[in-house]
Amino acid sequence: MKSYTTGQVAEVLGVSSVTVRNEIERGNLKAFKVGIEYRVTQQRLDEYMGINNSWETEKADLLKTIEDQQRIINKVKVFVRELEVS
Repeated sequence: MKSYTTGQVAEVLGVSSVTVRNEIERGNLKAFKVGIEYRVTQQRLDEYMGINNSWETEKADLLKTIEDQQRIINKVKVFVRELEVS
């Protein structure tokens, strides 16, 4: 799998190498080390840039669905309690 130096990633993103290293150290951009240098795979760069990020999109959709279902469940619980009181 192809990997890039921080300088190459910086060029692709249009930022400085320092910014790339900061993003790696913050955990926003996944990388691995070769000696003292970071390397970023094509897959991780694509993920960072939001390209072919179907897993993250699917995860966000599932979380929203779960939240929606929880909201419905809570409304049903309130409705049932109101019926029991009546």
